[in-house]
This record gives sequence, structure tokens and C-alpha cells, in this order.
Amino acid sequence: MKDVMKISLLILVIGIAMSGISFAAEDFTSGDHATLASLYESKAAEQQSLVSQHERMKTDSDVRRRNQSATAMKEMETHCDGIIATAKTLKKELLNFAEWHKKQVTQ
Repeated sequence: MKDVMKISLLILVIGIAMSGISFAAEDFTSGDHATLASLYESKAAEQQSLVSQHERMKTDSDVRRRNQSATAMKEMETHCDGIIATAKTLKKELLNFAEWHKKQVTQ
């Protein structure tokens, strides 16, 4: 649960940082916006990788065989579910911000 809280805090910090960037957007060139859009798309892909990794972990028969106790499995599932939900939320925010930067390139 501590990991979920840390990731939630990270999302909050990134959100605050992103909102601060938007106020200075008029100083960015089209190239700056294109670079940032690409960066945020790359970071979103990293989050998707994290989602995929934890979805696989939840269904991996080797993991289940090594963690045969119901308590261990429940703890792992709780961990994975928290990471998956948080990573999906962060991915969505990153893609939204990438789209915003793409729109700035065309303006």
C-alpha cells in the first residue's frame, strides 16, 4: 500500500509540475512542443509497459506456484492492482499532455 501512496504522490507532483509548464507555454517554439509531445508519449509507453508487466505477474503460473499461500497471493494482487490503476491514470495524463503539445505545434 505504501507503493501505491508513493505513486499517487508522484502523479500529484507531476500534475503540479505540468500545470506550471503550461503558464510558460508561449515561450516554447513549435520544436519545443514537438519534443515535449514525443517525451510524454515515451513516458506513457513506459507506463503501459508497467501495466503489462503487472498484469502478466498476476496471471503468471510460476509466480502463483512460488506464492502458494492465500495471504501472499492477496498481497501480490493488491500490489499489482494498485500499480496497474496508478500507471493507467498516469499514462492517460501523459497522453493528454502530449496531445496538448501537439496542438501547440499547429497553432
